[in-house]
Amino acid sequence: MFQSVYSPTAVPTMYGAAPPMQRITVDRVNGRQGAEMYGMAPDSSALILDTKDPIIWFIQTDSAGFKSITQLDFVVHKDEPAPDIKNMDERLNDFDERLKAIEEALK
Repeated sequence: MFQSVYSPTAVPTMYGAAPPMQRITVDRVNGRQGAEMYGMAPDSSALILDTKDPIIWFIQTDSAGFKSITQLDFVVHKDEPAPDIKNMDERLNDFDERLKAIEEALK
């Protein structure tokens, strides 16, 4: 006989019910001293945000647990503005006029 495995509280996915969502956060430290105090197991690495400055700390440990810390500057990405087509048309028209003047002078 067929038994339904449908649960009204489960969210269907390709493989069945989805696991419960877990809270995810970005780890933060306060300055270089905080990066140095950040505890990590051997053979680990992490990107950590600084709470004081626009800095990302790349912290990694070797197999003995010795830590190396790299300070990276954090800059917010800005999209390039769309090209100004009107300005390009004006520049091409100006170029065309100059080219015609040169052609006339060479006749």
